[in-house]
Amino acid sequence: MGRNMGARNSGPGLELRQGVTRQSIRITFQYFGRRCRESLPLPHTKTNIAYAKRLRGEIVNAIERNDFRYEEYFPNSRTAKEFRREQLPLEAPQAVVTIGDLLRDSLRIAQHNLALSTYNCYAQVAKNHLFPRWGDTRATVLTAKMLREWIMSISLKRKTIQLILTPLRNAVEPKVRLPHESGDPNHRQSEPSVGFPPRRGSSSES
Repeated sequence: MGRNMGARNSGPGLELRQGVTRQSIRITFQYFGRRCRESLPLPHTKTNIAYAKRLRGEIVNAIERNDFRYEEYFPNSRTAKEFRREQLPLEAPQAVVTIGDLLRDSLRIAQHNLALSTYNCYAQVAKNHLFPRWGDTRATVLTAKMLREWIMSISLKRKTIQLILTPLRNAVEPKVRLPHESGDPNHRQSEPSVGFPPRRGSSSES
């Protein structure tokens, strides 16, 4: 007598299911190539349907951010137990962080903390020089040698190169620990220099 009496859609990834004695709302989503279905024992009220839509949206966003933890959302789920039995990850793998990701995060912070003219300058520098060269580079593979070779290949004035390096420093140094390179007597203590080679044209190159 407990067989399902039918289901009807209520938007993408949402089904309103009617049993003999109770109603439920089922949400569906893709996770590790598998179509997952989870039922919520909720009657079909507007409030519950809106809640189910928000929950599914939260899950989809968490999956896209590689931050979804299956058992936190559905601790009694058969699917979660199957993932564990098959030794499939219940948590999404750590996302690959690129220099472009760090630059975007740093620019978002700069937009709120710096003068508009300074932010616009950094954003333009990033667009013209940093994203084309470093946007897809994984943060974990960046080295001082790579930076040095790139700087030496740029045919620009020293002041312009220093301007280009500033937003890159701001983005990379708080996140990526690179070998420290000393030897620039013009280095100012207020400017962190972890992993960045001496500035082109400094007295250390003479």
